[in-house]
Amino acid sequence: MLEANAVHPSASMTSDTIAAHHDGVIPYYEKLAAAVHPYGTKMFEPYKQRRDGTTLM
Repeated sequence: MLEANAVHPSASMTSDTIAAHHDGVIPYYEKLAAAVHPYGTKMFEPYKQRRDGTTLM
């Protein structure tokens, strides 16, 4: 299970939010994908949280 990922610098909800907008995360996602792919596991699901706390799916 992955925590929320920020796809833009302004999207970080906390200081610990994964910075998915930064190329430095690519090797880690590649390693994770290689580990879960044989099992048909999903890594991401569409999720959008607005600043007011409401969500869009």
